[in-house]
Amino acid sequence: MAHPEDDSPKTSANWQLTVIAIILIGAAVTYLGPILKPLLSAVFVYFLIRPAAHWMKRHGYSVSWAYLVLFLLASGAVTALLSILSVNAVRFQRDWPMYKQKFLDAATRWGLQDRLTEGMSLLTPETVISFVAGTAAESAEFGLMLVFYLLFLTLAAPKFPKRIHRAFPPERAERILAVFQAVTDGMAKYMEVKTGVNAGLALTAGFVLAAFGIDYWLLWTVLIFALNYVTYIGVIAALIPPILLGFLQLPLPAAITLFVLLMAIRFIWIDLLEVQISGHHLNIDSLLLLVFMAYWGWAWGLIGLVLAMPIATCLRAAFSAVEATKPIALLMSKD
Repeated sequence: MAHPEDDSPKTSANWQLTVIAIILIGAAVTYLGPILKPLLSAVFVYFLIRPAAHWMKRHGYSVSWAYLVLFLLASGAVTALLSILSVNAVRFQRDWPMYKQKFLDAATRWGLQDRLTEGMSLLTPETVISFVAGTAAESAEFGLMLVFYLLFLTLAAPKFPKRIHRAFPPERAERILAVFQAVTDGMAKYMEVKTGVNAGLALTAGFVLAAFGIDYWLLWTVLIFALNYVTYIGVIAALIPPILLGFLQLPLPAAITLFVLLMAIRFIWIDLLEVQISGHHLNIDSLLLLVFMAYWGWAWGLIGLVLAMPIATCLRAAFSAVEATKPIALLMSKD
């Protein structure tokens, strides 16, 4: 089918403005990271709790009460996580000499003792605890900003449609709200799929780790859930420590069995279920997603890696909802 309007000056101008806007946004997020990171993370958390808030609303709770309850639950979850990290840090400091000796024994068998000894001299309980303490302080500051952003976001979000209708003529307001709804639906679907898969993956892997008696199995379970929000590489990074511990703690046949089970769990939850469930909804080209992850990881580190997929999802939804940018949305898709 021919599209005579494709070569029109107006279409060309729309494309140029879109490219300029993307470049400007990229420059802004690079230099305004300290401000935008907690803000976009608050948006991420908002969409994480939004389905539960709507479920509570359908069962008779007011929106304000629903978000208050969820905020308290989230605060309790964060407190529990910090408690788990604190307890495991103390245990690690206590057990470090034992792990160090096991690593050295294994390195001797593999002919890597000299290299590992040099590395171990740098990795001491004091350096690890110092790193954890510094990271905890930065995380506390970041978390405080995130909570404030999230509080104001939850208060302002229900009023957004009314403000748009007051600010713009009816037709234009409807177009803006249509774009907003497309972005909201895309983000909500992503969070629904990702959180469900993360929970199933973490619970299954945690059960296996507990059954094999792997040290710190509860910590690894929490990290598997959290790090799988980093598309592709997060769950691999989370599985490496318990697998290494398995080879240190268990006889070789049991350690290999643990490795195979964890890889099978990852394959089932990620490669089969997540891809199958999300494929028809997210529909983003894998190469483009890797580019997004490379950029956001470079700009914002771990937070950027977590936010790369949601940002790509929101951009594609927004481009799909606007006639002038639909070709960009089609270029972003993997179909």
